[in-house]
Amino acid sequence: MNKIANELYSGAFEMLNENPDSSLKLVTTAQKAFVSINDTSGLLKCMHLNADLLKNKSQYYQSFDILWEALYLAEQFKDTSLLIKVNNELGLMYSIFNQPKESNELYEKSIELCKQSKDYRNLSSTYYSYGLRKRDHNKLEVAMQYLDSCEMIRKQASASRNNYFLMVERGSVLLKMGRIKEAEKLLLKAYNHFENNDNNFLAIINKYLGDLSLAKNEPTKAIQYYLKALSKIEKFKTHNDHRIYILENLSLAYIQTNQAKLAYKYLKAGKAEADSLFNIKNSASGKLFQLKNGYNEKIRVQNEALKTQNTMLEKEKQSNTKLQFSLLIVILLAFILILIIKSSYQKKKHAHQKEQGELKAAVERERADAIKEFKDKEITSYTLQLIDKETHINTLIDFIKDKVKDSAEKRTLLKQVKTEDDLWEEFNKRFVEVHNEFYDNLTAQFPKLSPTELKHCALIKLNFSSKEMSRLLNISLNSTHISRHRIRKKLGLSREDNLEHFIAGI
Repeated sequence: MNKIANELYSGAFEMLNENPDSSLKLVTTAQKAFVSINDTSGLLKCMHLNADLLKNKSQYYQSFDILWEALYLAEQFKDTSLLIKVNNELGLMYSIFNQPKESNELYEKSIELCKQSKDYRNLSSTYYSYGLRKRDHNKLEVAMQYLDSCEMIRKQASASRNNYFLMVERGSVLLKMGRIKEAEKLLLKAYNHFENNDNNFLAIINKYLGDLSLAKNEPTKAIQYYLKALSKIEKFKTHNDHRIYILENLSLAYIQTNQAKLAYKYLKAGKAEADSLFNIKNSASGKLFQLKNGYNEKIRVQNEALKTQNTMLEKEKQSNTKLQFSLLIVILLAFILILIIKSSYQKKKHAHQKEQGELKAAVERERADAIKEFKDKEITSYTLQLIDKETHINTLIDFIKDKVKDSAEKRTLLKQVKTEDDLWEEFNKRFVEVHNEFYDNLTAQFPKLSPTELKHCALIKLNFSSKEMSRLLNISLNSTHISRHRIRKKLGLSREDNLEHFIAGI
């Protein structure tokens, strides 16, 4: 249904200039469709177009009625774009009824809304419409300023197509200002465009070209243009509000061509049209104020309802203040209590986790120490076995050297009981696997220690005796004692300090 309603509106909008009657029928149908689906935005668009079409057919009361209702709805639903358009249309209507004060107020309100919402497209349209009203009241310089502003906004928006409507109205202002050649250039260019499209706006252009011809003292041409204007008004059934002006000027043109009979005919027709329009306007004027008063009454009732509602809300707010305050205190106390409980729980949880962590770390340390101690004993046992093995081999070698006389046999036996080349290398390899940071830590703290002294420190850490150290390092026992003395000095130990305990802590 929404799609159908939008298609009806689009069709009405497209026919606006070529077939106003069909456009009016379509927009009326579209309006009903939007009402049935509760689409306020679509309804407001239709109401605006409907009012414009009725205004062009001089059905002012109906147009006013729709516009005031649309204004009320647009304000209710805060549709800024439609508010701007409806204010513009009402401004035009008030201008037609010669009420410039109300007209200016509505246009200025539209301009303010456009600037607040940064709606430059509607601002351009508002400047256009307001400029025409200023022209109608002969404020030509001001009118041209608004039309120039309209054109400037279009250029800033990169509008590539010529706006022929704007071109026509600029030409009309230039014509009133006496700038005939400039006006003629614009009007003829626009005329060629609209003539190709057979647009209802040709009624307005022919009217201006008739004025131009009178200004150039070409009454015959003026008659042709005015008759074309009347023909277009009759064909499209729109722009009826221009008929009086055209009939009066057509009469003037016939007088200038000495056609008194035709001059009288059109003068009489113009007077009859003026009387008819006067009666229409006169009838609509009273109703106009009724409609406005109806709108104002709606706004007043709405404001009163809002005021009453606000008073009730204020009283309710005051009566609930104590309850809200009490509830707030309860919530605050509950929140504080929850925080205290949560904080206590978090502390206990943290303490428990810390205790568990410390216990786990202690177990890990004990396990690591036990493993290291076991490996230290394993290294020590293995090393001592090597030393014992080496001792027995050396004893056997001495026996062979002493007891065996045959040289060849002696060499064979000695070769078979070959000794280990380096007990230290085998020991150091296993030691580093267990104490991989020992040498780095010791060197970092005591950089003056020599490589030999580092070896001594490693053996001291595993509680080797001086005799075992001398055998493992293949040095004399005295040399071992001297090395221990030097190590104590480099470590800065006093007589009371225990060398084994100190190195064990590294």
